[in-house]
Amino acid sequence: GRASLCKLAFSTRAHIASYTRCSALARMEQKSLLINSGNIAKRKSSAKVDAKEEVSFAISSTLEVCCSGSNAFKIQQRCHNPKYTETIEKGEREELSLTIKVFLNESDPGLTSEAVRKACEELNVSYVDMVILSFPEMGFSVEMLKAHWQSLETLKDEGIVSDMGVCNFDKSKLEELFNWAKVKPALNQINVTSCCFIPKDLSAFAKENGIRLVTTSDPHDILPVSDFHKTISNRMADAQTWRPLWLSRCLSVSKLDFLELHEFRIVLYIYVHANC
Repeated sequence: GRASLCKLAFSTRAHIASYTRCSALARMEQKSLLINSGNIAKRKSSAKVDAKEEVSFAISSTLEVCCSGSNAFKIQQRCHNPKYTETIEKGEREELSLTIKVFLNESDPGLTSEAVRKACEELNVSYVDMVILSFPEMGFSVEMLKAHWQSLETLKDEGIVSDMGVCNFDKSKLEELFNWAKVKPALNQINVTSCCFIPKDLSAFAKENGIRLVTTSDPHDILPVSDFHKTISNRMADAQTWRPLWLSRCLSVSKLDFLELHEFRIVLYIYVHANC
């Protein structure tokens, strides 16, 4: 219920869940794992922490609950900590504005749809108000970006997504997407940790076309493969064969009081498969 939500003052902390797929080399069969960290805002102090550290903590602390024995590494299909796992109750959904940010590690457009659908399933909701796509710093090709955007457009047609946004698009890239897309981007998140201002041409284009520009301190690569291996190595014997495909984080904001943020889950999902 509302009392169970963690109230944060202008914080962007959230829950973490992770979806993984590994390949058992001996049997050549694929296995999948969903790690749902639950509301990590309830598990740490209110002090601001580095986003990568938060992700590492969420994954390792959740695996600690799910993995049995130091050498067994028995991974369940869905790994979560019941103490912190929450869903949005039916009576609350209309009172909340729900945003999911998807951090993509792989280029398969199907992962975008998968990430959003999994988040909705875990939160027990039928739709979200905003989905923001974050691509790796090295970037995808223009055609690949468009393919991911089309996945979101399909979700909008199905009534699962209301608005759509991107991260760290410069004016040229944002303009190309805007002119091509059937559903126009409503938001562009800009990482300003390495820059002190938003470029004037980007600001002018966004204003002219009704695109919101907001700042973020999230890193481009919130979960590098090397960091993921290090995080899970003390719980999984085959840690080096796993690879995160995507991570999603969810933030809910009360529509009744926009000064009151409810950190529901950073539904941090991590979808991992064997790199072999």
